[in-house]
Amino acid sequence: MAEKATPAVRSALEAYRVAVSRIGKGTGVRAPRFRRDARDAAERASPAIPCWIMPHYRVSESLPVSLGEFDLVIIDEASQSDLTALPALLRAKKVLIVGDDQQVSPEGVGLEEEKIRSLMGQFLGNQVGLYRPQMSPDKSVYDLFKVVFAQGQIMLREHFRCVGPIIEYSKREFYNHQLRPLRMPRTSERLDPPLIDVHVLDGQRGNGKTNEGEARFILEEIQRIVSDPQMPGSARVGQDLTNTGG
Repeated sequence: MAEKATPAVRSALEAYRVAVSRIGKGTGVRAPRFRRDARDAAERASPAIPCWIMPHYRVSESLPVSLGEFDLVIIDEASQSDLTALPALLRAKKVLIVGDDQQVSPEGVGLEEEKIRSLMGQFLGNQVGLYRPQMSPDKSVYDLFKVVFAQGQIMLREHFRCVGPIIEYSKREFYNHQLRPLRMPRTSERLDPPLIDVHVLDGQRGNGKTNEGEARFILEEIQRIVSDPQMPGSARVGQDLTNTGG
């Protein structure tokens, strides 16, 4: 793509990069000007760029404001995305929402319930009754689309991140054994058993969240593992712990 890009597109992309870097935290007096510069540059470059990847706030900050500008918008980790993702969706002809309702969602901590109800009544009064409650600050984009497109959900069952014994608890307790762990560890990666239940006899919570008994046990266990010559990479792990103050 870089080889095919015209000089005009390359210039626009460089102008976009410079403008976004100048925006910084977006609180400076010149930030509005840099946002305009970024949008102008993105508008010139977007016809030649098939895919843009950015956090939600960057969409409104630096992409042209145009309905249906993109053929497809994908919201990843949508169960952790609040309604600030909606401006990205307005730019889509089609939408793909990827999320997991078993993960942490927005909490809306510190927001006044009466104020929320008042704003929802003022600005969302014409929304479909079933959709309106899903547009509160304590709901995620995933929650909203799970209601709006209830007939279009597809569960992805193949799990590649963890080996079977590691994901077993979550698979049993949260996913009704519907996940299929497909990662097969190499011989050098295997630990048998991979999980061990330990009862720390002197473990108790002290002031705040400190549990000296558990912390002491964890440190001793790490020291035992890194000093075991049969553990691959033990010297490197030990060096990493030393470098980080562990």
